[in-house]
Amino acid sequence: MRSEVSIVDELVEGADLLYDASAEIGIGHLMSEIARKRKIPYVCVSTTFGAWGGRLIRVRPGGKTAGCWGCHS
Repeated sequence: MRSEVSIVDELVEGADLLYDASAEIGIGHLMSEIARKRKIPYVCVSTTFGAWGGRLIRVRPGGKTAGCWGCHS
């Protein structure tokens, strides 16, 4: 039986960008780690609690925004 992580990793094979609008912290962490390991850009959008605001995160490996998803959480 394959793990969920290996299935998601296979789904993004050949992707040039990972875009995450799941607004789920665990999914965001997983997707950002897959993007980091594959050295592809990662974009995440979500709202804050109560929908009073939100956040947009862009991580470009090797670029000016080469930080990690955890830096923005």
